Amino acid sequence: METLIVGVAGHIDHGKTSLIQALNGFDGDSTQVEKERKITIDLSFSNLIIESHTGQKNISFIDVPGHQKWVKNMLAGAFGFDYLLLCVDAKEGVMPQTQEHLEIAAYLGVKNILAVITKSDLASKEQLELCEIGIREYVSAIGLQLKCCIACSIYDYSSLNLLKEHFRDLSPSEYNKGEFRYYVDRSFSLSGIGCVVSGTVLDSSVSVNEDLFCYDLQKHVHVKNIMIHQENVSCAKPSSRAALNLSSVHFQEIKRGFLLAKKGLFRGFKILGVELFCFHQPPLHNSKAFLYIGAKRVNVRILLLDGFKQDPSSPYKKAFAELEAEEDIFALFHEHFVLRNESRTIAGGRILNPIADPMKKKQKYVLLQALSESRFDDAFKELLNAHKCGFGLVSSYQRFRMDHAKALEIAKQIPNAIVDSEELVVYPDLQILYLTQEIKKIIAKNKNALLSSQSLHLRFLWATPHLIQYALTSLLESGDLQQKDGLFLSVLSKIENIAEFVQRRIYEEISQAGFAPIAPYNLYDILEIDRKSGDNALKLLCKERKISRLNAKLFINTQILSDIKKQLREIILKEGYVDIQNAKEYFPLSRKYLISYLEYLDKDDDIIKENQKRFFKEHKD
Repeated sequence: METLIVGVAGHIDHGKTSLIQALNGFDGDSTQVEKERKITIDLSFSNLIIESHTGQKNISFIDVPGHQKWVKNMLAGAFGFDYLLLCVDAKEGVMPQTQEHLEIAAYLGVKNILAVITKSDLASKEQLELCEIGIREYVSAIGLQLKCCIACSIYDYSSLNLLKEHFRDLSPSEYNKGEFRYYVDRSFSLSGIGCVVSGTVLDSSVSVNEDLFCYDLQKHVHVKNIMIHQENVSCAKPSSRAALNLSSVHFQEIKRGFLLAKKGLFRGFKILGVELFCFHQPPLHNSKAFLYIGAKRVNVRILLLDGFKQDPSSPYKKAFAELEAEEDIFALFHEHFVLRNESRTIAGGRILNPIADPMKKKQKYVLLQALSESRFDDAFKELLNAHKCGFGLVSSYQRFRMDHAKALEIAKQIPNAIVDSEELVVYPDLQILYLTQEIKKIIAKNKNALLSSQSLHLRFLWATPHLIQYALTSLLESGDLQQKDGLFLSVLSKIENIAEFVQRRIYEEISQAGFAPIAPYNLYDILEIDRKSGDNALKLLCKERKISRLNAKLFINTQILSDIKKQLREIILKEGYVDIQNAKEYFPLSRKYLISYLEYLDKDDDIIKENQKRFFKEHKD
């Protein structure tokens, strides 16, 4: 069944809720306060199933408040609209909230408007004509498309049927492609069921038994069940109003605006690069506002990167800016949003850079301009200039709404860049020169250094093993390095057997260290030894019982360990016991060594431990 979402908007008392009730029998003013005041205060949800030439179609209605005071609630549901059903009173015509709702629709990228002139039975022909002219003029003035304009009365079934006919031809928005996203607009608990959240399914589908991630909580959740308009379903598709029954989370933990999606798609940032649109007086630099993105509301500061300019191809002024939020925002490229202050909607816009980059103001402006015009090759170049130690493509969906394959395709076209397709990182080719120079310094200092991409990666954490391997190979080709047993070493090195050399050097260093040997990985770094070779050497030395392993970080000469145990036993004979305190008088060592040596002593059959003290069993008895 095809599904789509129609937002029902308009000025207060222009008949939105009554129209929906006439179409499907649902009374959206469900709370006592709403019934007493006869106005819609919060969002209400209902649906209408109609037959079309392609089969059944499920129209989900989101009835939003018409009063200016409740625009904040209207915005919590408006982000997911496929169409806007605009209700305009035949006698009153276009009013302030009519205009604001249309402007919000434009800011949020909802281009298609279905206009209904309500209460047509109470108006004259001239009033109906004037009302339609006013609607058409304002819709056109802000760049929206009027799909139909129908004079309708809830008592005239033919006008209601005409409206339903227009519903038959509607189709979901084209942008519903990509990864599943879901902004929570309500969270509650049902007896025997547990946590239930409601929201709009965006961009892809979700199924029963799927695991999702709540980004605001940084917590995994599991989808136990899905309901769409009171019916259990196995899957919810894009443009569906769906209730998800979740496990692994309490309903009070989840708040309006929280984002559910697959894990690993989004990172949260407090700085967002955006393009702002404004129909009226634009906001000032460094001014504060409320950001409405998805169902979320966050306090932000507006930092303009340039002044607002009239867009010759559209009815609004535009500017590039950064939004500085009070909390992390898990935004997506080209995601629309609205900015408001306490009394009015001041601007709208779309996310261009959802990830905070270390850039100067001019760089940020150039990047946002390229992203605004979908010049991704230029955007990649600018990001590469900003990220000297590599620009990651792992976040390509969040950053550009593109998959890894497409991002790699663009990255490989960038001149003077090296692409690691496995690790999804793009580097300036100058980094190869830097790495080769650093490797030359290592072998100049120690001609017997044994190098590999993995060991060097531990030193240059920003460089992937693939990039380091590229640098090693270039030095091999230039004659600066030789390769033996899978390792790289200086051409001046005279090492014949690498395994024997590594064993000998490790044994010498551990033996020289005496009672306080260095941890293996620190030892490898000092000797410039590849970790894999070092681990293999230690295993052989332990097997030959030249070295003893006390724990993962403590390897000691076996003879020295025997001498330590002998001295610990002598302390017991002299003082009646041994513990960390009196052992420290004989061995000026840190606790980590003494604890390990005392635990090794515990293995002797004639030793007993009580309250961290060691005794001979026969003396204790």
